[in-house]
Order: sequence, then C-alpha cells, then structure tokens
Amino acid sequence: MPINNSLATQYTFSAWVYSDGPTADLYLFMKEENETDYYTLVAYATTATRGKWVKIQATVSVPAHIKKLNLRIDNNGGGTVYFDDVELKKTTGVTSEIIEENNYYAFGMKHEGYNNITTATDPALKYKYNGKELQDEMDLNWYDYHARNYDPALGRWFNIDPLAENSRRWTPYNYAYNNPIRFIDPDGMQAMETDFEPTKEGHLRVEKGDNAEKLRKEYGVVVKDKDYKFKEGDIIMLDNNVTRAIDRSEGGSVKEINSGEAKIDRKNDNYICDECAQMAINGEEITPENATKYSQFPNPMKFNPTKGFIQIPDFDNLSVNGGIASIGGEHTVSYYGKSNDGTVYVATKDGREAKPRVVPLTQVINDFNDNQNRNYTLDNVKYYKKDE
Repeated sequence: MPINNSLATQYTFSAWVYSDGPTADLYLFMKEENETDYYTLVAYATTATRGKWVKIQATVSVPAHIKKLNLRIDNNGGGTVYFDDVELKKTTGVTSEIIEENNYYAFGMKHEGYNNITTATDPALKYKYNGKELQDEMDLNWYDYHARNYDPALGRWFNIDPLAENSRRWTPYNYAYNNPIRFIDPDGMQAMETDFEPTKEGHLRVEKGDNAEKLRKEYGVVVKDKDYKFKEGDIIMLDNNVTRAIDRSEGGSVKEINSGEAKIDRKNDNYICDECAQMAINGEEITPENATKYSQFPNPMKFNPTKGFIQIPDFDNLSVNGGIASIGGEHTVSYYGKSNDGTVYVATKDGREAKPRVVPLTQVINDFNDNQNRNYTLDNVKYYKKDE
C-alpha cells in the first residue's frame, strides 16, 4: 500500500486468528521509496494461543521516509492457521467519542451516579436494555418486548404471559423466572435458558436463543463478533479434549461392537469411564497413556473415596468439564452442558473397549441398566466438582 506522510504517522494493524500450530504471526513491512531489500523496517503481532479465535494487534509509528506498507500473514512453525478481518489503518489523529454509556442491574435498571454521558440524539439509542426499545413517553420507562411491555423498576411484565399455561407454578407477570442471569425472554412470550444442544461427537447444535456469551461462558469458545446471530440448527464445531478423543477413535459403542457394526480400537480407546471423566475435567488429553495416572472414582479402597472433590446437589452453574457424576458408584461421567429443555449432557466411556461419546445423562443410565442388568435412576446419581 503506497503512503505519503510528511510526518511520522501512527498505524495499527490487526487480524483475528485461529491456529493449531506453535504460533501465528502478522507482519507489517515498511519500505523506503527505492528500497531493494525485502523491507526497511518491520513490526509484527503474534499469538501462541491454540484452538480458539483470538485477535492480534500492534500499533507502530511509521517514519515519514517510509513510502510503502505491506502486510504478511504467517503460520510460523507449521500447523493450520486461519486469518480473518485483516486490517491496516492510520490511527494518528483519530479519536473516538463516547456518545452514551449504559450499565444495568440484572433486571434492567440503570446504575446511578454515573452513566450520564449522552451527546447524540440518534433514535437508535432508544434501544437499550437487552436491545429493546425504551418507551419513555409520559415517563413510562417501559421496554417493548413485542409480545408484552416490561418495567425494569418492578422486574415484572405489565401484561399476562401469552403462554402462562406452560409455567403454571409461576405468576404470569414474572420476568425470566426471577433469574435474569440464567434465563432470557427474547420476545416477551416465554423465558428460556440459553444453552446449546451437544451432539454425540461433542459439537454443538444451535437452538433458539443461543448466543455468543453463552458459548464463551459454558464452552470457553470466543466468537470474534460478540453480537453474532446464530442460526437455529447450525452445528458449531468444538475443539477440546473430549471432541479430540472422539475424533481419534476408530471404534464404536458397546451396541455397535457387539453387533459387529464397529470394531474395537485398542490403540485409542483402552481406558475406562472413571479415567475418562477425570482426564476430561483436568483438561488433559484423553488417551490410554494419560489414563494410567488415575484410579477408580469413587475409589472404595481409599479412606477418602472422592479425594480432591466435593459433593454438590447437581450440575447447575457449572461450565463444561466442570463436574463429575457417579451413577450408583459403578459408572462415572463428566458434565458436558444442557440443552434448552434442561436435558443434562455428559461425556461417557461405556466400557474399556467402547468409543467415548456425548449423550444425555438419562440415556447413559438407561444404557448402563440394559448392559449391566441394573435399575438405576437419577436418584442414584451423585454429583461432584473439584475442591478448589
């Protein structure tokens, strides 16, 4: 890119990067008018983060004698690297103006004592809490949620729930089941959790109401555009120790192996459920080699059979791979999220020779009962998390 500045000028270059290699680099080469070498000066931004999208950025003062700028992307050290939104812009003399600041309590009331900046009259600024339009005529200060009007001062709707029969235990005027941290109500019809539905391979199927913040909070995946609108039914491909273990395996489920539909993969699947669950929550690669570090969970041979863990009522408020469940003390699984309807999903290893998979906890219980002639229910499940 040719430039012609009479003074030293500040430039910022940046890109979003996803890499599975050692490093990913973005170089800015600066060249004088008659430069014959590759560059006169160079600046760069780099990242060694693997397995997720990150933004790399650097700002440099470009001397006045530099007449040409080139950007170069590089997967330094090998591996696969994806670059997106590569950008180079002049930033000297560029200023940003805050035209409005809004910080809210969970139910939608603005914090007091600050949030006083308002220098624009754009009608779009009427869209505030949860992106809904504030109805401030006659000092009403309600929000238009399409199906109903919401008053953040009360944390209640001004209209009866159109789907009140679906939540008979709740007043038809409640907002987000009195828990706006966990639930959302995108259109005033009915509150819902924002959860993705895991597939058996450990990836995620987008459901109604799913968003980038939930993806970050539950699965540690950062979407570069935090306001990106997911399309219902899309599959989000994850890269974590559970999905990698499933992807490496060339085997099958117990049922598939017994019926001859799949073979046994002793190279990749030679570990048991207890070892699989503990490797999952410790963030280790789920392999037969790492499995040798672990023992049965709970371990009846030890004075403290669940050493390093504390028992909890359920998996609520845990992130993925944040907890372990023991079914009747005989089968162990790790937490893998919940779908919108509240179904709990777990990563499970159903026998030493079976392939790991991600399925509902209730399905694991039913399959274990069928295979082992047991009669367990959810009442026989105990939940644990690390004692940290």
